[in-house]
Amino acid sequence: MIGEPTRILGELAISDARIQSLIREKDEEILRLRDRVFTIEKSRLSSGTSESANKIIEVLRSENLKLKNSLSELQSLHGSADLISSLKLEITDLQKRNL
Repeated sequence: MIGEPTRILGELAISDARIQSLIREKDEEILRLRDRVFTIEKSRLSSGTSESANKIIEVLRSENLKLKNSLSELQSLHGSADLISSLKLEITDLQKRNL
């Protein structure tokens, strides 16, 4: 909204060179400030995104840790896969001997 009236003023036919120069200077300043506001808004959005990404990463890490703990607990309760397969082989060998 601020830039539109300035552009209208810049398009006015003004014969005084000093006023024209001031209008051009203010137009350039408004454009610089608009770019600066855009950059600040963009960085604010990206920082918000990075904060939410960090929160997501933290949640995923805690879930990963919970899953690792559950897996370790299950392995300790039921034995590891290598242990189970070796026990199955022993059972098979013992069954063959009994027969």
